[in-house]
Amino acid sequence: MPDQPRWRDHLLLVCSVAVGLIFGVSGLQKLFYLDVPAGEFAVWGYPRWLLFAVGAAELLGALLLQRARWRVLGAWMLSGVVVAAAYTHLRHVEYAAMWRPAILGAMLVLILWLVRRGGAVDPAG
Repeated sequence: MPDQPRWRDHLLLVCSVAVGLIFGVSGLQKLFYLDVPAGEFAVWGYPRWLLFAVGAAELLGALLLQRARWRVLGAWMLSGVVVAAAYTHLRHVEYAAMWRPAILGAMLVLILWLVRRGGAVDPAG
């Protein structure tokens, strides 16, 4: 009888998919230059090209989270995005917006912890 999946495997899968969906949608919004993210970047004084770079990093990180072999790289990449987002909100005194990077950062730390503790290896690799 094959080993039964452990609760950590299920939690790792749920967190990876949830964080991947959040960052995937956010990345696509930036890549398609939708009004809300483009307006925020303009208000913060960031150059337009940075919007596309962040969008590409978010989308790539979201995709990497979905494969066990690349999950750690994706989590670290997205952690960089989260730290930059937290810095931006703090710099512009947007304390009410800090809950997003805080929650996403905590989920990324959980993903990294679960992988380190021997999380699931997806059969596709």
